[in-house]
Amino acid sequence: MTLGGIQKRGILISTPTTIDGTGDDGPILLKAYRNFLNETRILKTGESVQIDNLKFIATPAEHDIEYCNGLKLETPKFTLSYVGNTAPIIDKLIEAHSNSDILIMDVLKPGKEKWKTHFCTQDAINLTSKIKPKLAIITHFGAKMLRQKPVYEAREIQRQTNIRTLAAQDGMHIDLAEFKSTQKTLA
Repeated sequence: MTLGGIQKRGILISTPTTIDGTGDDGPILLKAYRNFLNETRILKTGESVQIDNLKFIATPAEHDIEYCNGLKLETPKFTLSYVGNTAPIIDKLIEAHSNSDILIMDVLKPGKEKWKTHFCTQDAINLTSKIKPKLAIITHFGAKMLRQKPVYEAREIQRQTNIRTLAAQDGMHIDLAEFKSTQKTLA
């Protein structure tokens, strides 16, 4: 975005942990890199920021750090949700990510193999079946998931929910043209 700091530009929207640090931990965003940006904005769960016709909403997540969020991005044409790295707090996630056209989920473990701070495939099935996006994407795979082949787990999510589901791959691109017909208004 900044061409290695040659062009100062862009806005980083993130958590207090990333931008300012928490407790004894310094910020993840180093000062040198902060100077590459035009602006930084901190968002905590439930807060939102509007930039032009895009609305960024910090959604709930529970992990092993003090501040963590998912993200819901509302555009005039579609709504994209990134659940983030979180425990399966399904009811809170359903509420936060409802009406999403695209749902991206970090799915660390295959099948029903539970982990307290991460999703497994069954958690993705539970969330996808309630939100009913037009497209679900799984990513952030652990070693066991990679051995099981994420594409097979995505197929199982699709089979059980009847929602088109993809397993992310490095360099993957999604054509958002099919979502252009959906007209959303921003609140």
